[in-house]
Amino acid sequence: VNQQLLKTIITTESPGQLASIVNIYLSLGWVVYKNNSDRSIELSFPKIDEASLQFYPSGLMKTYCKVKKNGVKHGVFISFYESGQRQEEKYFNNGLQHGIFSVWNESGSLIQKGEYKNAQEDGRWIDYFYNGKKRYEGNWENGNKNGLFQWWYSNDALKEKGKFDSGHRIGKWTSWYNTGEKKEVIQYKDGILHGELRKWDQNGKLYLIGSFKKGKKEGVWTKYYPTGENQEEENFELGLKSGLRKIWHPNGKMIQKEFYEKGIIHGKQIKWFSSGHKKSDGSFVHGQPNGTRETWYDNGKRRSSVTFRNGTRHGKIQSWYSSSRKKEEGFYAHGKKEGTWKRWSRTGQMESEFEYQNGLRHGLCKQWYSNGEKTFQIHYEKGKYHGLWLEWYETG
Repeated sequence: VNQQLLKTIITTESPGQLASIVNIYLSLGWVVYKNNSDRSIELSFPKIDEASLQFYPSGLMKTYCKVKKNGVKHGVFISFYESGQRQEEKYFNNGLQHGIFSVWNESGSLIQKGEYKNAQEDGRWIDYFYNGKKRYEGNWENGNKNGLFQWWYSNDALKEKGKFDSGHRIGKWTSWYNTGEKKEVIQYKDGILHGELRKWDQNGKLYLIGSFKKGKKEGVWTKYYPTGENQEEENFELGLKSGLRKIWHPNGKMIQKEFYEKGIIHGKQIKWFSSGHKKSDGSFVHGQPNGTRETWYDNGKRRSSVTFRNGTRHGKIQSWYSSSRKKEEGFYAHGKKEGTWKRWSRTGQMESEFEYQNGLRHGLCKQWYSNGEKTFQIHYEKGKYHGLWLEWYETG
């Protein structure tokens, strides 16, 4: 290797104190250091070329860059790890990154290579994992991704692939799990989701089919159980839920049915137990419950009945035990308890009878022990105790 000595530079921190000695040779690998220097040093080369060097505090080189006399980067740029291992090599043309470049990890393995043209990504780019396996590969043109791009897992299994046109995803895109099982297939048009979508679980079972139109969900979307049975089916218009939505139990029985309008639940909603018995039945108007909503136990017995008006409880409310015995009875007025509210035990014994006005206890309120003897009797006025308060022992 030609190691013709060009220049020796001695730097000092203070008079009489040596900081570093740098010997400059014509060929790369030519710098010899002594002691410490973390300053940038400008070195004049023959004709118009110069070089800018930077060092770590240890004295080892950090960066080397060819520059013109006006300081503009022009030519090779090389950076190093503090260990001395080369980190990056790239080229500049009148201040703009231009030409091939490479990047290495601290172990010396190549982790990226590509090319720039007038500071824009251009040509084939490849990234690598630390184990040397490809992480991604694709082509750039004028700063935009163009053509086929592929990504891999560190175990060398293909992760995703598809095509770009001027930076926009186009056509069919496919992705996989690191086991090699297909994960997803989706269509793009001008960088926007457009067309059918299919998804699979890690066992290779199809679990979702749907479609996009100009980036928004459109048409029927269906989810599946691993057995292949339907799990859910819903419709979309312009990305919003619309029309009938259905949900099934793994045993194949429908467990929910409801309607949507412009993304908001609107209309009848019915739910069932996996046994097939009805669980609830009610209606919504623009997302708010409206009318009477009834619920049942899995044995078919009624559980509750509540009336709504514009999303607020309004009207009679009743509930029952699974034995069909009455549990509670009352009335709501615009979301607040009103009038007489009664509650019974599982055996049918009266437990309490309270009076309400505008959501507050108002009037005579009574409560009983399980043997039928009265527990207390209190008079309220607008939620506060008012008048005589009587309490009894369980023996009466």
